[in-house]
Amino acid sequence: MIKIADYFNITVDFLIGHKMRVDDAATIEEETLLTLYRNLTPELKASIMTIIKNIKVSS
Repeated sequence: MIKIADYFNITVDFLIGHKMRVDDAATIEEETLLTLYRNLTPELKASIMTIIKNIKVSS
């Protein structure tokens, strides 16, 4: 089952019919960011992580 889930890039839970909580579902924007991130070189991934860690979120 794990190999099938990996092949289709899904979880085993999804494969056997378990539903995700709505809160756990990624938005299309989040999925796009993840896809773009996965295609970066290790060096660029490190740069992006540094940028994100240094962003100041206003309260």
